[in-house]
Order: sequence, then C-alpha cells, then structure tokens
Amino acid sequence: MAAKAIENISTAVSAPSHHLVTTETGSALWYLFTHSTVEAVRVTAISALSRLTRVVPAVFLAVIETCGPAAILEGMGGAGARVQQHILTAMATALLTSRIQMHRVTQSKDLVLKVLRCLESPSTITRAKAFLLLQLLIQDNTHTLLYCCQHRLVMHLERDLRKATPLRENPSQSGYLSQCLDLLIVYLSSTAQLILEDVLCALQSVVGRRHPSTAQSRQLKHTLPTISVVLELLSSQNYITSIESNKTNLASALGAAACEELIRTSLSIVEVLSQHHNLITPHRSAVVDAILPPLTTLAFSRSVEWSVFVLRVLSELSFVLLVQESEGTEEDEETDVNKERKEDGERTAEGRDDGSSCNQILALLTKSLLPRYESLLKAAEPIPLYALKLLVSMTEHSMQICRLIKHSKILPTVFQLTMVRDQSHLIN
Repeated sequence: MAAKAIENISTAVSAPSHHLVTTETGSALWYLFTHSTVEAVRVTAISALSRLTRVVPAVFLAVIETCGPAAILEGMGGAGARVQQHILTAMATALLTSRIQMHRVTQSKDLVLKVLRCLESPSTITRAKAFLLLQLLIQDNTHTLLYCCQHRLVMHLERDLRKATPLRENPSQSGYLSQCLDLLIVYLSSTAQLILEDVLCALQSVVGRRHPSTAQSRQLKHTLPTISVVLELLSSQNYITSIESNKTNLASALGAAACEELIRTSLSIVEVLSQHHNLITPHRSAVVDAILPPLTTLAFSRSVEWSVFVLRVLSELSFVLLVQESEGTEEDEETDVNKERKEDGERTAEGRDDGSSCNQILALLTKSLLPRYESLLKAAEPIPLYALKLLVSMTEHSMQICRLIKHSKILPTVFQLTMVRDQSHLIN
C-alpha cells in the first residue's frame, strides 16, 4: 500500500523539494522490488521508483552507486515488459546526469548486451525505450557502437523500421517507437560521418611514415576498427533500399563534396584494376558477379561524368573478359585429340568456368544493358561516343554478343549516329 501511495503521489509531484523525493525512499523501493515475491508489489515498487527518478535523477543514481549497474540491469532478467520499461526509463534518466555511471555501464560489455537483449522483447514500448538507452550508451563512444553493431543492432533496427507504422493496431505505441527510431537513425548518420573523418585523419597522419610514432600507432589501433560501423550501416538492406529510392541523401550525411569524392575514388580503383589484365584474370568470376552489375546500373546515371567514366571502365573490362573467352574458344578448336586425358580434363573444367562467366555476362547484357542502350546513344555528348566504343569492345571478341545486338533494336540508332558523325567530320 505504501508503494502504491508513493507511485500515485509521485505521478503528480514535480517539485524536487517534496519530502518523498529522497534517496532513502529510492533505496527502500529498490529493496522492496528485489525482495518481494509478489509480482504486483514488484511492479508497483519499480514504477514508483521510476516516477521519482523523473523528478530527481539522483534518487536512482544513489541506487546505482549502492548496488552497482550490474545489479540494476540484472533486475530485467526474466522480468515482465512493464518492469523492463520502468528500469530502462529510470536508468536512462539517471545516466543523462552522470557521465561517471555512464562510463561504468559502457565499460561492461555484459551490461550493454543485457540492454541489447531487450530489443528482442515482444513489447513495442520496451524496444523503444531500449533504443533510447542504447543511444545514450553509444554517444561519444564508437567502440560501444561497434560492439552493438556486432550484436545485431542494425538487424533489430531494420526489423522495427518495417514494423513501426502509425497504421498498426496501437498507433500511440507505434508512433513512440517511430520517434525513438528516428532519433537513433539521425544520430547514426551523423556518427558515420564523424567515424569516416576520424579514420581519414588517422591515416593522413601517417602518410609517408614507415615507422609511425607510438601515439600514432595507438590512434590507428583505436580508430581504424570503427570503420566497420560504416560497413554495417551500408550493408543494411533497408539502408540500401532507401538510397535507391532517394529516401536517403548520402550528401547530407557525408557532404556533397565528400560524397562525390567517394564515388570518384571507388570508380578510379575499379578503372586501375581493369587496366591490369593479370589482376582481372584470376578473379574473373568475382568481377563478373560483384563489379559488372553495379557498373552496368551506374552507366545510366543522370550525371554525365559518372556515365562516361563507367562506360570507359566497362569497355576495358569487357575487352579483358571477352578476349579471355575468345582465346579459350580458339584454344579448344586447336586442341589435338591425342593430348593426354589429364590436360583434357583440366581444359574441360576451365571451359565450364569460362562458359558460366560468359553466360552471366550475356544475361547481364540482355536484361540490364541492351534494353536501355538506346538512351545512351541519344544522351548528351560525349556519352554516345563512349557508348559506341563499348559496343565495339563487346562485338570484337564475341559472336554471341554480335547476335544479341543484331536482334536488338539499337542498330538503326547506331547507323544514324554513325552517319551524323561522318557528316559532321566531313563538314569540319
């Protein structure tokens, strides 16, 4: 009855000077919560303590200092949703006012893991409050953020992003979860930018130094692992989908200049690799599987610069890949039937691999490139020129691609474009 009375009074109390708002009251409520065997009494006690903490956070800080953060979070183990919600609320309210206790919690990975496990709760409110507490724990602590990402924080975030909609059965709860998710997403976006800046700064400090100083080595060891946080975010399916649908603006997170530089650098790396045929050959399958599809998509970019860049890279890559295919076919035709069976077996296996890669290339051209190729030929200069160069590169070494282009609808446009260029050349 006393706990219920405190709960009711603390709901209406807003003045820190009230005689009930004391650390002794907080300790008594915590004792009642941890020692009572009646669930209703436990819920009432922790609810009253949580409400008192909203008025004066020092009430719960005193409990944390007496029992330790581990004992506090241990109280959530096996507890019901209402108990978890009250503990999460009290913990977040108290930690907002004490960086010392915040540091104690983040130093213990087990404690952080207990909060992460609350994200598995079927209760929407519990998950929302857990997201809020996690945001407090990861603020200015990228290593705690890295630990959370390694323990499926992004997965839980994705799941609740799909579920958190005001059209659910309980709009008020879904709306609260949406607000908590929005806060966390905004923070993660800004943190990703800071992590990239810190990593670049750490790397720039050792450029040209064969033997970094002790301080620089320490900084590298502390900073470089956090780049995995950015990878986790970019690997998020919802995050990628939002980028493709223009719901996420990378330029706002990285800055327009940094975003363009990232694209330019990435494409430059691919271009350099494409010019080293001895590097492409042993990794043919990886190039066909992982590099060609996104390049093919980027060829139709609204940016003339990126489109031209990609068409140039595709010309080089198609030359390397299709020349290998052509050489493999010629070698098969010239094979002597009297060669040893071992050589025949090895060549057959290589043929199967090359054939598979060739089929993937043909499928990519058929589904992604050729149906939209006419738009490249009619695009602003100099895109048509590089589109023609790519056609030449593809048709020089593959009869199958020649047949595909022959049956496509782009030949009239190619002839028209060629005639216009010839006339322009004669006039000049």
